[in-house]
Amino acid sequence: MNLGQDADIDLAVGIVPVISKQQISAINVDADYLTAKGRSYDVLLDSNSDNSKSKFKIDFYQTYQTLLEKQSALASAQQKRTAADSKFKISELKYKMPSISLLQYEADKSEYLSQQIAVEIAEETLTQAYRAYE
Repeated sequence: MNLGQDADIDLAVGIVPVISKQQISAINVDADYLTAKGRSYDVLLDSNSDNSKSKFKIDFYQTYQTLLEKQSALASAQQKRTAADSKFKISELKYKMPSISLLQYEADKSEYLSQQIAVEIAEETLTQAYRAYE
């Protein structure tokens, strides 16, 4: 019932969509602020208070700033993954020759897998920040 569904209906969980750079760059933060301000219960209930309006504005723009920070963190994680991928591919070739040890190969593989996980986490936190902004 909490999700607006009848209790006897099975919910289907889908893949979380990745937020694109285009979606973020298409944001008009000032127009969104005016729309959100007009819909905010806190602002509407306390419309005579400059304090609630000021707090809402600070919180709104902070949410947008967080979104931009998460986008930047994702771009950084993707660059690190690309570098780790290149290093791992070279390690695979060197290990097959064999010019590096199994230990070095596994270390490079571990670094690559860690960077893949870091990108997935960054994508998820970006999605959460985008949903918070919405």
